[in-house]
Amino acid sequence: MTVQKLPFPVEALVPQAGSLSFNTFGGSIEVPLQPFDLPLWHDIRTKVLIDCLPIEPVQAGALSGMTLQFGSVPSDQRPEGSVYIGYHHHPVDLMALRFGPAMGNTVEVEFIAALIFDFEGLEAEEGSEFGNAVWHATASLRVVAPDTQH
Repeated sequence: MTVQKLPFPVEALVPQAGSLSFNTFGGSIEVPLQPFDLPLWHDIRTKVLIDCLPIEPVQAGALSGMTLQFGSVPSDQRPEGSVYIGYHHHPVDLMALRFGPAMGNTVEVEFIAALIFDFEGLEAEEGSEFGNAVWHATASLRVVAPDTQH
């Protein structure tokens, strides 16, 4: 039986203010999403996590104007990401990050990512699943200063 692929409604993924912290593997972004519904899944409360960003620990102001492109980098060497929907972690393949203005310990970030639902499958309705999707969004990130981490 062939499973029909339906377009994922990326407009349902509305980012809230998140954070950027640093560890021994680089930068780590956490972006909570506003609760949303899908045809078979209701009141989904989740977040997008992206780890292993090639960023040295810095203050928010040092990120302003920085752009990171990963589209030409082999997929197994890109920052690792995931979003948990429908009882599964779905890979988030980060393609680009563009840091905008910074104010205090907060910086705006625009990102483009591929959401990989084929990896675990995400049922859309009977006999169908959501296909992979490209997500382009902007969020505000609180940068956890390197000297304040535990």
